[in-house]
Amino acid sequence: MKEYRVNIGEYADDIPNDVAGVYLQLTGRGIKSYEKGDKTVYLIGSFDNFEDAEKLKKEMQEMGIKGAKVVTYVNDKETDSK
Repeated sequence: MKEYRVNIGEYADDIPNDVAGVYLQLTGRGIKSYEKGDKTVYLIGSFDNFEDAEKLKKEMQEMGIKGAKVVTYVNDKETDSK
């Protein structure tokens, strides 16, 4: 199954203070995290179309998460395809 999620950060250490405040505002929206090498990856949203994920990415950027990006997952594994 192909789905689109929004990556809102990848950190090897603690989440920076300026971003942590935004994450607290998002707690009811289902932030998920997983370990990837020496970093923790934070994701929000799960969509079956790119356009909805892109809208959420823009919302995250407006909230101050400038590095937010849409990522594609197939069978729960990140891929490079769109």
